[in-house]
Amino acid sequence: MFYTFVKYFNTLALFCYYKKIKRVNYEPKSKGQGVLYLANHQNALLDVLIIATRIKEPIYFLTRADVFANSLLRWIFASLNMIPIYRVRDGRKQLALNDAVFEKTAQLLQEGKSVLIFPEASHSLDKRIRTISKGFTRILNVHAKLEHSKPLKACLIGVNYHAPKEIGDQMSLHFSSYIDLPHKVLTAKETQELVQQFSETFKTLSLHLEPNSYEQDLQRIQEAKINLSDLKSVQNALNQTVVLPQKKSSSPLQKAIHFLWFALPMTLYKLTFSRLVNEAEFEGTFRYGFGMLLFSLLLISGVYLQQPILLLGTIIYLVLSMILIKKWSLFP
Repeated sequence: MFYTFVKYFNTLALFCYYKKIKRVNYEPKSKGQGVLYLANHQNALLDVLIIATRIKEPIYFLTRADVFANSLLRWIFASLNMIPIYRVRDGRKQLALNDAVFEKTAQLLQEGKSVLIFPEASHSLDKRIRTISKGFTRILNVHAKLEHSKPLKACLIGVNYHAPKEIGDQMSLHFSSYIDLPHKVLTAKETQELVQQFSETFKTLSLHLEPNSYEQDLQRIQEAKINLSDLKSVQNALNQTVVLPQKKSSSPLQKAIHFLWFALPMTLYKLTFSRLVNEAEFEGTFRYGFGMLLFSLLLISGVYLQQPILLLGTIIYLVLSMILIKKWSLFP
């Protein structure tokens, strides 16, 4: 119940927050089929929320354990189907707890559930696919040892943002076709081959700029003023000898209107939630979370306190903000 409420509430909130969220090549899974979704990781909790609202079935998530900081957060995240996964930086003793996590995940897949993991094992705003961890293959090996284990499928998701920290950004999710996973315990060679296969597939689903030309390519596509979540446009720009801007820069008037319109909530954000951001990748998540909290409180207060002016004013502000974001965006 709580998961369903949060999913549909976020579907509405994300629609208001983003200029556009595009889903490419998505097909619902077969009923009762265990599916392991793997996605590249750029934008902290927003990656999780967006994917969860764009996949039909309920989904479980392997989430970095350090966000389960207290009993309240543990209850909230558990209610949202989040399962803590431990990393080397959490300590070797904690790392041993992953055995139970992999067993639980394998059992969920055996029951025909869907599980999402981020095999890069960390997040980054860089426009590239980072090294894929072998951790997901441990889940496959545990599952293969289950009695009467059923064949599993994988689906890779390329997560792409234009300006991930900004309000009114646009992003895309590119889904691979469903991939039959090996139904056996993998050898070291088979593990490496599967990791390499998935790494190459990710590079076709998400923007990947090669390290040796990263800065030049990034400057090239930024100067083209194209939507960086549109992989086709990006590839066309990279293939051109001379790159011409496809969109004029936002006018000073347009920038001024956006600045003034969002000045009050952004000032409140900088005085409160912004102080909690210790990684650039969390900036978008905290902005989104602050906006949800602020306007939810205003709407609830308007109803509870029977203040029609507050309620109507908040609704009008939200509607006009959505129009500004979607029809007069600062982004391509």
